Amino acid sequence: MLTKKRRKRSGKLTNLEVFIGIFLLIVLFMLFSYWRQANVKLKLRIPFNKGIHSLSTVEGKLVARQIGGDIFVFDWNNLKAGYETVSTPSQESLLLTGERIISVVEKTFRLSDLQGIMLQGHTLPHPADTVSLISNDFHDSVVAMSSKTLADTITYTIEMLSIEDNKVILLDVISGDASDLQIKAVDLSNDGRTIAVVGCNGKEGYCCVIDVSARKLLWEKKYAEMPPFFSVAFNSGGGQILAGTVRGHLAKIQSDNGSLAGKIQLIDRPRTNNNTMTVKKIVISPDGSMLAATIDPQVFLVDVESLQIKNVVSGSYKLVGGVCFSPAGQQLATSDLRASGVITIINLDNIKGQ
Repeated sequence: MLTKKRRKRSGKLTNLEVFIGIFLLIVLFMLFSYWRQANVKLKLRIPFNKGIHSLSTVEGKLVARQIGGDIFVFDWNNLKAGYETVSTPSQESLLLTGERIISVVEKTFRLSDLQGIMLQGHTLPHPADTVSLISNDFHDSVVAMSSKTLADTITYTIEMLSIEDNKVILLDVISGDASDLQIKAVDLSNDGRTIAVVGCNGKEGYCCVIDVSARKLLWEKKYAEMPPFFSVAFNSGGGQILAGTVRGHLAKIQSDNGSLAGKIQLIDRPRTNNNTMTVKKIVISPDGSMLAATIDPQVFLVDVESLQIKNVVSGSYKLVGGVCFSPAGQQLATSDLRASGVITIINLDNIKGQ
């Protein structure tokens, strides 16, 4: 009787088996990515907008400011329920507590309700080329910074808009050579008592602190070891200022004396897609333990105490417009600066340790 001999396998995988194995790995990776996205991110969309340039949290609401004007308001407790659109008289407008809007309209500070009825109005008491508004995290105190260039001199004027007293209070005037002095960002402490100002003087980072109640400059410093600052946030509880530079640095500065308490470089080379290293925005979590710093197209989550990077997250866009924490600090919102209308909500609990 003839018997067929079984061919022994050589131990090598056939091309078909290799192909099937790779295919299964790709499918598993896609399923895992889909599961991770579903558990980590929620995307909100605002159609027909001009780009969301800033985000903030006001009285439990997620507030998105559109380039050129309108404000879109979501409820943090029910983000999928949609949004309310609030019309504003100008791009330089902030939503405050008590459903009020503060705006700059033709060099006039205008306080109105959500229906557009004016409650207060103050004409800017001096000439200015630009005017910007800054509020604290509670959105109950507002500071205005204006700039004016004459010949080779630039002058920055910092003023408090006292809504309760219905007046504009001059706090300080900072002047210098227009080719050297540049103020890039201002932030107000949550108690409304202190203002941090950052920028550059020449090629060095510049920072100063203003005492609101005393209406005077507490200190100002140039930092030879730091490139120009571009962004700032007050860590009111820790008595610190966090400043971002145009070269990817994050600096921690003591607010009482200006000493440099620490620094870290988030990236060490320009992004290939946009050739930038600038830390454009910094926000601090409600408990003061974590900060989010944006360098397009990413957001760096950094421990405030140690300045260690805890995570790096990305949206689906190249330019990050706004960034803010939810009221409890468990979620982070980022927005697209371009006109896609996308706001990404990231569940921070689900990305810990990744």
